[in-house]
Amino acid sequence: MSKFADKLNAYFDSKLKESLEVIGNYVKEDLKNELDTSYYVTPAQRKAGMINQSSSAGNPPHRRTGALREGIEYDVNGNVVTISSSRVGKDPEVPSHLEWGTSQMAARPYMRPEINELKTKLPEILKEAFK
Repeated sequence: MSKFADKLNAYFDSKLKESLEVIGNYVKEDLKNELDTSYYVTPAQRKAGMINQSSSAGNPPHRRTGALREGIEYDVNGNVVTISSSRVGKDPEVPSHLEWGTSQMAARPYMRPEINELKTKLPEILKEAFK
């Protein structure tokens, strides 16, 4: 390969890596924002008769401890971005139960809607990275 082709390949590899990092971070931060609705009501809301509220079926889970929110990570390996959700030191099945539901609880998906939304934003993110 020529020096020009080597430089061109290196340029595209670096831009791809940069783009994947941007995508991973974008999804991570957006997911964390989705999980920022508090389960707990304020004292003023309680005085007005409101009670602590779980999220309704089909909506992202409400934040109680923040463990689910803080467990959202991404990793770039080659040309693949992996988004993961865990609860360190907690029941490791909870993220899966929330995302997919169980026989006793309807799903409260938070990752799938974000990934689906990303599909529409991806071209713009990549365009921005390659400027």
